[in-house]
Amino acid sequence: MTDNTSTTNHPVPGIALGALLALAAGTLTAASAQAANGYYPMLCRGPLPAMNVTSGMLHMRARPGQRANAPRPGECVWLDRGVNRPGETGPDGFIRITLRAPGLRVAVLNASGRIREVVSGNRLAVGFWRTNALGRAFIFEARRVGNRGGYVARGMRAPVRATPAPSTRRGATVRAEPAPRRPVVRARPAP
Repeated sequence: MTDNTSTTNHPVPGIALGALLALAAGTLTAASAQAANGYYPMLCRGPLPAMNVTSGMLHMRARPGQRANAPRPGECVWLDRGVNRPGETGPDGFIRITLRAPGLRVAVLNASGRIREVVSGNRLAVGFWRTNALGRAFIFEARRVGNRGGYVARGMRAPVRATPAPSTRRGATVRAEPAPRRPVVRARPAP
């Protein structure tokens, strides 16, 4: 009878190949699961033509920008390109973005005969509201809904902020300290 087992001290190539295939399958599964959610980074600069709030929702309407990562006031762009592909804008030439913001409330105050909206509740939505009013840029992740210029958004991870380190004999230095922990969102190029 013939014995087909290996008597050498070398590793069996089949085991190494099997381990490599298992690793590749795990990586592909994770990558396809990540790509399946369809969210991509979008950058907007306020003030947008329209931003309004309903209970638990923030609605934004913006002009599509043409230059990647450089929107003009009132525009939104993908982080890596402009918003210029078929179906990315609505029939009116604008894009509409909806951010679900649980706990978001709007209060209308009548002070000195003037009506004013005050947004409270969800910190992310309140931050968008204030940043937009100041004409600053803000970033989030968006996923296209249909082919009529509609998007749903979710917030991105907070940026790193600088805080002074304790002073030493040489003088004060600055070190980076991470912002409060939130779920990690990886930025990917738009489709």
